[in-house]
Amino acid sequence: MYKNKQKGLIWIMQLVSVCMICLWLVNPTSYNIYELMGLTILWLIFTIILYRTKFFTLYNRIAMMKMFIWPSLLFFFVLFDHCEYSLTYLMYLFVFGIGLFYYEVEDRKSSFVVVGLVTVYFVIISINTLVAYSIRPNISRLLAYGDPEMIIKQGGGSFLTPFIGGYGFIYGLVFFITYLYNFGRGINWKYRLVWIVVCILFCVVLLRSQYFIAILLLIISFALSHIQRSSGRRKIGLCITYSTSIIMLVAVAPPILNSLANINGLGFNNSLRLKELSLFFSGGGIEGTDIASRGGTYMISINSFLTHPLFGTGNLEEVALQYGEHSTILDAFAQYGIIGAVPYIVFYTAPLKQLFTKCSLGNRKILTIVYILLFLLALFNRANTRANFAVLYIILPMMIVIKECNSEIINNT
Repeated sequence: MYKNKQKGLIWIMQLVSVCMICLWLVNPTSYNIYELMGLTILWLIFTIILYRTKFFTLYNRIAMMKMFIWPSLLFFFVLFDHCEYSLTYLMYLFVFGIGLFYYEVEDRKSSFVVVGLVTVYFVIISINTLVAYSIRPNISRLLAYGDPEMIIKQGGGSFLTPFIGGYGFIYGLVFFITYLYNFGRGINWKYRLVWIVVCILFCVVLLRSQYFIAILLLIISFALSHIQRSSGRRKIGLCITYSTSIIMLVAVAPPILNSLANINGLGFNNSLRLKELSLFFSGGGIEGTDIASRGGTYMISINSFLTHPLFGTGNLEEVALQYGEHSTILDAFAQYGIIGAVPYIVFYTAPLKQLFTKCSLGNRKILTIVYILLFLLALFNRANTRANFAVLYIILPMMIVIKECNSEIINNT
């Protein structure tokens, strides 16, 4: 039952705190983790004052208590000089539960404010990022390093601002676009034009970013969304059609990919990836290509895991070369072994699973697509970025709050 909760000054301070947390996570130049710690503590204080019983009930469930296993296990790893401890995990214990908490209390008003503010910030970053790409087309590759000193040394210091998106922001867009695309079916016609413009803007930024995996994930997202919206024989027909198209594309891929690679304005990195794929499908192999290099980074993590299957190599600086740093899942098994990797993955997935079990069937279908994309990203690249955290753990649950509360209001009138 939707309840319009408004508790005066404390409610306003709680709202300000969660807005600042989201903006900090999305901001590409947020480096001071103690700022996030302070904001999280403030949000916890205001939340406990307003909703003490609801808050403790949320974390008293077995599904959420599983999150505490990883920070506790990491403490023992530190005692045996196997890993370095990070306070970020203690903060993310509560940050990851923010969106789920707002779903529990059905605070539509707060959700609407936070989603609106973060969407506006995403739009501002997107516009400025497009301007940056027009000035320096391959700046996205430089920003992907994430190391400010390296970026400055290579002449990209002027692009390190809170309004130009880097690697984390681009992959956050994938999940944002996925839900916006499916969320838009229930939008009032008055706001539909704005929704269409925002979706197009985000797609253009993602395509111009030249992050090939992000573009592939977007294509998969649209295909899965198309299938999910169908039912019965039509759904089966679409699955067969997409499967057949992929097989046919592979069969005639080289000339098609070469033609696509020569399109003006596609970007150097996108053109290079298409040419490498064309070479691979024509039987020329991938030796010496970036695709082969990426495969090599995966093998570093796999070999480290096979060598140290139980506890991994650890994450200390002296063993940094024993994992590839291009796959969240593979790196977790390389660093922490089976003993540590399973709790590590549960730490990130427990809130997502809890939200999935609680929301409506329609939203579960959308979340299924989001979670498939998240798995693919975590397998083939780094998924544990701050922008992803903001979108997955706060914005998407709040959008679900808005959608479900609006549906309930309509049904009750």
